[in-house]
Amino acid sequence: MNQEDITRMAREAGFVGFDGSNAMLCKFAALVAAHKREWVGLTDGDIAQTMHGSVEGSNMLPYQFARAIEAKLKEKNT
Repeated sequence: MNQEDITRMAREAGFVGFDGSNAMLCKFAALVAAHKREWVGLTDGDIAQTMHGSVEGSNMLPYQFARAIEAKLKEKNT
């Protein structure tokens, strides 16, 4: 998300008179755009839960496992 995205969202949210000339709101949009979220990884427990057991006991195909891990990461990081 960049400053332009945040400016657009501010307009859509109805910030009165937000035309890009409001210095305080522009500064806020720049700060939000610059903010980096801390990445949240998966614990061993998360991975085991995703697999519904151990690798040896799972009948999950590698593609299915990759998609399940991807979904879990999206859940934790959005």
